[in-house]
Amino acid sequence: MLAGATIAVVVASAGAAPIIGGVPDDGDPAVVQVEIDGGTCTGALIAPEVVLTAGHCLAGAAGAPPLGTVRVGPGDGVFTEAATIVAAVVDRGWSVTGDGPDLALLRLDAALSPAPLGYRRADIVALDAVRLVGYGRTGDGPAGRKHEAVAPVALAAAWLDAGGDGVAPCTGDSGGPALADLDGAGEVIVAVDSAGDAACAAASRMWRVDPVAAWIDLVVAAWSGPCAADGACVAAGCDGHVDPDCDPCGLDGACVAGCPAIDLDCPVGGLAGDACDGDGDCEGRRCAPAPEDPRRGFCSATCAPAASGADCPAPLDACVDGTCSFAGGTPGVIGAPCASAADCRSGLCDRGGGVCAEPCGPGGACPAGFACAPVGRARPAPCPARAAAPPAATGAPRWRRRCWSRSRCYDARDAAGVRRWTRSASGSSSTSSGSMISPLHSSVPQLHGSATAAQNA
Repeated sequence: MLAGATIAVVVASAGAAPIIGGVPDDGDPAVVQVEIDGGTCTGALIAPEVVLTAGHCLAGAAGAPPLGTVRVGPGDGVFTEAATIVAAVVDRGWSVTGDGPDLALLRLDAALSPAPLGYRRADIVALDAVRLVGYGRTGDGPAGRKHEAVAPVALAAAWLDAGGDGVAPCTGDSGGPALADLDGAGEVIVAVDSAGDAACAAASRMWRVDPVAAWIDLVVAAWSGPCAADGACVAAGCDGHVDPDCDPCGLDGACVAGCPAIDLDCPVGGLAGDACDGDGDCEGRRCAPAPEDPRRGFCSATCAPAASGADCPAPLDACVDGTCSFAGGTPGVIGAPCASAADCRSGLCDRGGGVCAEPCGPGGACPAGFACAPVGRARPAPCPARAAAPPAATGAPRWRRRCWSRSRCYDARDAAGVRRWTRSASGSSSTSSGSMISPLHSSVPQLHGSATAAQNA
């Protein structure tokens, strides 16, 4: 198994049947059935030993080879050949977020005989319809029979929605190709089926392959052909690629840090907007300082100022000096809004003011633009145990104790309003004036979220 690859169980039921509104398909031999742990998806052979399918067909529990089986044939129990899945790589964006390109590549233990399908590399400018092929549900149709159908398309930047007018992919069609002839040279894969509504009545979300064609090319070159990872370094004839056996940063099953480009064997780095301390923490190898607090970084990307952030990956939505940023402010940095400590990079939320705070430095030192000031009393957890405070005299202020962090507590006097930080990590305790950094401004970042559709398999 490749290090960093996502390998798991298909979530489809074993009793799936084919495309809604389709007809039986005895052709398209390169469209194959993918079975893992008794569940089925559809896939497409794009090299003799490589299958393109949906990422979610491999989502779940990790495992070791053999991972499953790929079969060639019309289905419904009729297959002409098969191969074992020995490795898999899921698109690095989807394998982390669940809502990026839902694509995966499977490596087989032996070459299959059908001529592989090509896949679109150039940008798709216009597209009205595609031909769908898959082993999924038709309602009352036979289980696992390959079907095909032509479906109308609505094109978006990273995906297309295919279906309508009584035609739709369904359970078991996940990973199946959407085929189109865009330049008169024959059909190629333009997208891969991902998700749709539970009733299989509406259009299905299909992820385009042209935006990630370079990634597909890289994996195919590492797994198939004379320059595949097989233990022997081949220095020439690799069609612009480098044999992984000649390059420690190649897709050879071993993660190497410090590579100029991402080593696909390594765990996925931070995505757009994630916290980072350096470029190596980010999948895109770009860690930008937060405008509000340059000590803190977030994973970013380059952008064209004229686009005003439209070319930035979500949740980044602004372009500042050629770098994608947050239009409403960087989440989690000092001064950002918070409801709990988990919202803040520092782990400290001034819930009285509803903003992220930090302990003041020596002499009340703060980052530029901030001042050392008392903060609200609410704290997230009880203090560690320590000796009880001396009994209060009649009329004296009562003591209340709240936790500031694992190593410090503060005592708050009701009457005088005096706050003191008290170290409780050791048996003896000392006190000092207690404040945290509070902002001089009140910027409120707009946090973004995402939702995922029901999966077809």
